[in-house]
Amino acid sequence: MPLIKLKHITKKKAYGIWEIQESLEVLKENYQLVKTPLFKSHLRLKQWIAGKILIQLICSKKEIPFKGIDYDNCGKPVLVDSDYKISISHKDNLVVGVVSDQNVGVDIENDLQKLEKVKGKFLNAKEEELYDIDHKNLLPIWAAKECLYKVYSGKKLKFKEQIVINKISKNRIYGYCAIGNLREPFELEFEKYKSNIVVFSL
Repeated sequence: MPLIKLKHITKKKAYGIWEIQESLEVLKENYQLVKTPLFKSHLRLKQWIAGKILIQLICSKKEIPFKGIDYDNCGKPVLVDSDYKISISHKDNLVVGVVSDQNVGVDIENDLQKLEKVKGKFLNAKEEELYDIDHKNLLPIWAAKECLYKVYSGKKLKFKEQIVINKISKNRIYGYCAIGNLREPFELEFEKYKSNIVVFSL
């Protein structure tokens, strides 16, 4: 199985990267599906199954009981009968997943040209400065916002107004989320894999 990377962030948190090389039939053999969802493409179904296999594998490595994956009222994946939190993201043939004892988010991005066309919808003034310093900062900025949206899934944060990134340094992203009258600071980690940027919450 093509587990590309497994990183133990803390004793109770880990994330992994899976590169899909298997056929759909092989993936189905490695995860017991209660019900197969309908997707428009085989790739999307493969991503969906591979994400569950990856989370199951991370749980096994961290000795966390795995009874399956369900979804909450916001559509966020959750472990069945567990207090541990999970997050999954995919892009093309890559799937990333995180398991943690705290609310967690992860995102993978690689389409810089697409983001260039819509950057005005999610960049605030401070992030425009980071973009001007290096246009490639657009990928970690967008991925960070996606990641944090998952962390605060019930809040439905507005990307431009409520998720503010004020610093990108080496492999860290810093900023705050504006929730009501509060500014909740965050620190995220990101890394590159091939042409992709992966961002996950710490």
